[in-house]
Amino acid sequence: MNKKSFTLIELLIVIAIIGILAGILIVSMISATNNANDARRKADISQIVSSLLAYNASNGSYPSSSTCDIGSNCSAQVNTALGDSVNATDPIAGNYYTYWSDGNVFIINGVLSDSSDYSYVSSVGYLTDPTVPTCGTASKTYYATSSTYGSNTYCVNGTETSTPDFPGIGETKTWVCNGNGIDVNCSASRVASACTASNSCTETTSGTYTVNKYSTVGSTTWVVPTGITQVEYLVIAGGGGGGGSAQSNGVTGAGGGAGGYRTGTLGVSGTINIAIGNGGAGGAGYSDGNGVNNSGSNGQDSSFSSITSAGGGGGAGGAAGSTAGLSGGSGGGGAGYGNYAGGAGNTPSTSPSQGYNGGNGIGDASYAGGGGGGAGGAGGTGSTSTGQPAGAGGIGITTSFSGVSTTYAGGGGGGGSSSLSRCTAGPGGSGVGGNGGYISAGANGVANTGSGGGGGGATGYYAGGNGGSGIVIVRFTTP
Repeated sequence: MNKKSFTLIELLIVIAIIGILAGILIVSMISATNNANDARRKADISQIVSSLLAYNASNGSYPSSSTCDIGSNCSAQVNTALGDSVNATDPIAGNYYTYWSDGNVFIINGVLSDSSDYSYVSSVGYLTDPTVPTCGTASKTYYATSSTYGSNTYCVNGTETSTPDFPGIGETKTWVCNGNGIDVNCSASRVASACTASNSCTETTSGTYTVNKYSTVGSTTWVVPTGITQVEYLVIAGGGGGGGSAQSNGVTGAGGGAGGYRTGTLGVSGTINIAIGNGGAGGAGYSDGNGVNNSGSNGQDSSFSSITSAGGGGGAGGAAGSTAGLSGGSGGGGAGYGNYAGGAGNTPSTSPSQGYNGGNGIGDASYAGGGGGGAGGAGGTGSTSTGQPAGAGGIGITTSFSGVSTTYAGGGGGGGSSSLSRCTAGPGGSGVGGNGGYISAGANGVANTGSGGGGGGATGYYAGGNGGSGIVIVRFTTP
């Protein structure tokens, strides 16, 4: 008796047909679900639109709001306008319809199953592109040193109805961004300079920076410009005066230390107090130096807001009653008569670091005073070798912070003595510290660099040089 059965090929064909039919059924079910969800979304949005139109008819406007999720984080005023429609939610949990309005126009947006937008804009109707025009980056406050809009844009998701001229100082220019029947008002203003003759300030630009420079000794204020919350600063105190020499004992004056050098970044607001320190006076020269302290004076502090730089230490005088160099932002040099030490500076091992120590004086063979410390290095020690220089001033720091390469805060050089060819004058640090005197008074430190004055020479009796005044420079990214 013959038995009939399905072959393997027949079974595979049957399985394939069943799979195809099942796939068609699943796709049909998903499509039907999506269609049903989309139909509900359109009905929900229609209901929401009706509620808002009714609210406007009664109140004369729509509640203003940035984009919010209906039924989740919209304001109480929006929820009131929506009424019962506030409970309309997307069929998919976690998804929401959104509301936006400027008071005159509103937009309701939903997302369909194919990820496309389905929206209603009250000024246009139903759309698939619900973008709201917004002001571009050009809509802001500019500073006085700005002259163009640069690469800033006028509108985002919209078109400007006119291209505005760049505002003059104290002016405001306006334009309108339009899209989808919505007008958004935009504006740009330009404020006056915070740097004026009345506060002894000069203003320049350097690349993207605006630079305000204060160089007049004394106190003033700076009003933080609109839009500025952070600045970079360079605060340099007055340099110390060089010590005077004494003829009777042949001891030269030591160099004055540089004023403290501080730079960094600071958050700012409101009105900022500024002080510019003067340089210290050089010590007097004396023919009879017994018991006389003729050291140079310390420079005055400079400050910007909470940032203070210490005045440079005065250089020790060459009289018999002379002492060690004075301490400061950088220390003054020590007298040579009794091997006195240089003054202490706010070296990198202290906080805040502002400068370096003064150089030591060397007695006996040379009577050479030390050089004042600088912002970039310690003052030199007085030489013990005949014909060699007295202590050199410590080096300063060169920076392009203001947009121009400038050297600040060099120490003053120690004075020289031609008596028995003991020592020649010490050079001032980095060309801005005062040179020590030889058969002359010590040279002054360069003004507005915070550099120390040179020590007086010892053949005869000569005064030390005055320290250079300080400076405060502020720079910020031009708005």
